Order: sequence, then C-alpha cells, then structure tokens
Amino acid sequence: MTNHMQKIQAVAWPAWVLSFVMLLFVMVSYEKLAVNIFRVAICLPVLLLCGRRMLEMIWANYFTRILALFMLWCLTSLLWSPLSKLGQFDNLAIKILSTLVVVYLVFYMAQNPLSKIVTGHAYVLSALILFANAVVEHSYMTHGFGAFDNPNAVAWFLSSAAIFSIGKGIFCNTIRDKIIYFAFTAVFIYGLVEIGSRAAFLGLIVGILSFAFYRLVSTRSVRYMSYCLVMVVIFCLSAFVFDNEYLIWLLERGDNSRFEIYQNAINSIFIDYHSFLFGHGIAADAVNFTSQHRMAYYHSIYLSTLFYSGLVGFFLFSLCVFRRPFLIFFKGRKAHLWDFVLIGMLATFTFTGDRLFTYPNGFFYAFLLPLLFANAFEPKDKHTSS
Repeated sequence: MTNHMQKIQAVAWPAWVLSFVMLLFVMVSYEKLAVNIFRVAICLPVLLLCGRRMLEMIWANYFTRILALFMLWCLTSLLWSPLSKLGQFDNLAIKILSTLVVVYLVFYMAQNPLSKIVTGHAYVLSALILFANAVVEHSYMTHGFGAFDNPNAVAWFLSSAAIFSIGKGIFCNTIRDKIIYFAFTAVFIYGLVEIGSRAAFLGLIVGILSFAFYRLVSTRSVRYMSYCLVMVVIFCLSAFVFDNEYLIWLLERGDNSRFEIYQNAINSIFIDYHSFLFGHGIAADAVNFTSQHRMAYYHSIYLSTLFYSGLVGFFLFSLCVFRRPFLIFFKGRKAHLWDFVLIGMLATFTFTGDRLFTYPNGFFYAFLLPLLFANAFEPKDKHTSS
C-alpha cells in the first residue's frame, strides 16, 4: 500500500488535472457547465499562478513556439474578420488561452513516466464513459452528448481511442492486459459501426496501418504486421458478415456533397489575394450552400484553416501537425504510440473539422490531445514505446 501511495504521489500534478479535464467533458451532460468549470476552476488559476513559467516553457520548445505563433496569428486575424463578428474577440481569446494552458500542462508532465501512464488510462476511460453514456442515455445515431454536439464527434474520439487501445494491447506484457485492451478496442469499433462515420473509419485504418508499417520497417518482424492486419480484416469484414446491408448503406451515402463543399471552400479561399494569403479571419462565417444542404463549415480542417487564417496560418499549422510524421518517416526518428493516433486523426480530419479552437468536444480528444501527446512524449529510446 505504501508503494502504491508513493507511485500516486510521484505523478506530476498536471497529469491529475488533465485526467480530470478529460473525464469532466464526458461525464457532464450540460456543456456550458463543463466549459465554465474548465475555464474558471482550472485555466484561470494556472494562468495566475504559472503564467510566467508557462510562457517560458512554451517559448523554449520548437513545437510549442510554432503552435503559440499560430494561435497568435489566429487572434490577430480578428482585425480583418467581418465587423459583425468582432464581438467574438473575448470568447476566442479565452479559448486560445485555455489551449495554451492545456499545452503547458501536457509538456510540464511529459518528463514523468508515471504521468504518461495516468493520462493514457484516463484517455481510454473517458472513451469508455462516453460510449456508456451514449448507449444508456442517448441515441448517438442521431444526437450528441454534452460537449459532443453530434454523433460524428463521438466517433472521432472512439476512433482515436481504438488506435491507442490496439497499440497498448500489442505492447502489454501479460495476456490479461492484452485481453483487456483488445476488448476495449472491440467496444470502440462497435461504437464506430453503430455511428457509421466514414471519416472515423478512415482514421482508424490509417492509424493501424501506419503503426504496422513502421513496426515492420523498424523491427523487420512480421509479428506486428500480422497483429494489425488481422485487426483491420476483422474490422472491415465484421459488418459484412453480420449485416451485409451495412457496407451497402455506407457506400450508398456517396460523397455527402463533399465535392460541392470543397469547391465552395476553394472559391472562398481564392476570392482575392488578401483572403488567400491572410485568410478571412478566425471569426468569419463559413456557412455555404450545396444543391441539397446548408453547411455550417467546410468539413476539412485543412481547407478550414486556409479559409480562416490564409496561407500564412496554414503554413504555421502544417509545421505543427505534420512535424512528427515528417520526422518519423523522412528523418528516421523513433516513434511513439501517440504518433500513430495523430496520423490516423490527420486522415480523419481531412474530411471533417472546422476551427482548431472549438473544444471541448470530440476535436479536443481526437486531435488536440494526440497532437500534444505525440510531440511532448517524443521518445529517446530505440524502439517504438507505448
């Protein structure tokens, strides 16, 4: 018991704060309550007590420095946002400061191995709680839950948690732990099948295959490839085996007007040189129309970033999100499990996503946290770590 308490005490305090935040957003069904607790009870004290230390730590790291510059650029873009939207300045500033607090907490506890374990457990537990809430209290085929405003946001998180659980299951040393994590993976995949988000499916498959490819190249072993390929085959065929109408339903949905949406985005981005270089401003309205629907945004994090922040902002954004994949596959750097969660989500958000600062929602769990974990937990050992 003493040893157990010592391990608990050894965990850095930001790990407990982050774990609380992750659990908070999936347990509170009233979104504004969760947001206010996060901003007032967590972010504000951290900013007041650690403001100077936070800025020093962020500016000392290449990734966090570029991310901070991107946030500053987005905030600056309010100057040329539509005048009717300038009232969002305070709200956006709070969101950006909250993001900086999350960045600080992640990188503060990154050097503590026990903290990394705690946050990983909290991540999976949060996905399980969200799944349970969606099943028991809500029909997540048609509605979201709390901060998860639609079922697709639930699917993003389940997809990222499934990638992480598969990797943890492969790296576990005991049969019991392998069974537990693979069972978690099965639960998350079941949720994906029920929701039917094709972007989330794509992210799951890309994350698993990128992990398998890296392991095959770095270890020259087919064991890891076999693990992952079997999981992908089971995932892809299970719906067909038990309900062959499911795959037909996925395919018959077509592109959901995506090509029309992307054409609208391109037309808006290239409407003039100023919009292309500097964007329309982070508070601009991205509402657009297809032949069948009124769309609230452009359904691609990359096109949305170009629309809001222009080529300058997109360049800074790309330096952040593609840094780890570039270092791994082109510079031969060692990878970490969170890297493959990030890679999978980079594929998912090719076909969905709006502003970067829209959490708390599925984007916070499926994109922001994996992005930060992948860069903060950058491994120094020879092989991929969990």
